[in-house]
Amino acid sequence: MKANVKIKRYILIGIGTIVATLAIIIAISNYALNMACLPDNPRRNDLNMCMEEIFHKYPDMRQWRDSLIENGLWRDTFVVADDGLHRHAYILTQNCESVPGATVVVHGYCDNSARMMRYYYLHYEKLHRNCLVPDLYGHGLSEGKNVRFGWLDRLDVTNIWLPMAHKLWPDMNIVQHGLSMGGATTMMTSGEEIPDSLRLIGFIEDCGYNNTYELMCGKMNDEVGLPAFPFINFTNWLCDLRFGWKMSEADAEKQLAKCKRPMFFIHGDADTYVPFYMLQKNYDAKTQGYKEMWAAPGSEHAESIHDHWEEYVKRVDAYIKKIENL
Repeated sequence: MKANVKIKRYILIGIGTIVATLAIIIAISNYALNMACLPDNPRRNDLNMCMEEIFHKYPDMRQWRDSLIENGLWRDTFVVADDGLHRHAYILTQNCESVPGATVVVHGYCDNSARMMRYYYLHYEKLHRNCLVPDLYGHGLSEGKNVRFGWLDRLDVTNIWLPMAHKLWPDMNIVQHGLSMGGATTMMTSGEEIPDSLRLIGFIEDCGYNNTYELMCGKMNDEVGLPAFPFINFTNWLCDLRFGWKMSEADAEKQLAKCKRPMFFIHGDADTYVPFYMLQKNYDAKTQGYKEMWAAPGSEHAESIHDHWEEYVKRVDAYIKKIENL
């Protein structure tokens, strides 16, 4: 009789231990998900603050921006997406007859359209292209609460922003240029069925990650100090439960395997935020169509354009001219 009581007690203790352990794992995993997808970063939605940061670093760009606005060449646009929420973008239009093309510029994690000014300055001012610069879901003036790491954002690019660019400039070839999470968005977009009628001729991705799940595993280890297993497994499940998508399916490599349009891969070789090794994985994943790669020497995350401005402009210009002639 006493033995049975002891056995029951051990069973209850075991069950309690398992339940408590699961509760702790789920709590930590949910915390990691909130940190990743609901970051408390005011920069994500404050366009004015981000513009002031750019103007502090590049004072001449304030006059450039103001001049475009005064001449009606820079304007805002809002659209209502299928989810009923508004999306925002900047439209920059050239004031000349001969314009070689248009570029859709996609920002990174906790950034917004204002933070990408150096990139669309490149395309607009140096390459003389029209530009469409969206705020991704939950960023800038686009509505939404959570960050989607490019996976669902690729559908906005495919269904909203590329068609809008084509509608604005129907006779122009279009290039998509993304940075960091925007680079991942660009690679994820590249695997979609995009009609030739939209005149999308190629992509440029700068320091994008190869797989959201793999990126999160590294962040859990490096920034939280905990092993990826089992926490990211539960984070993946909770992401699907709460936000409707899995980090494990947000895979740029799988999308690149389907990509037939040209792609230019850029990554700073000193990048540890999105590890530099991901450049080669992304490059190797694209097995169809033209591709090229540049490892920017000494550059940390998202710094290649700032460290190597003249070369960055030259390489992007040469790439676009090359794919226009393919």
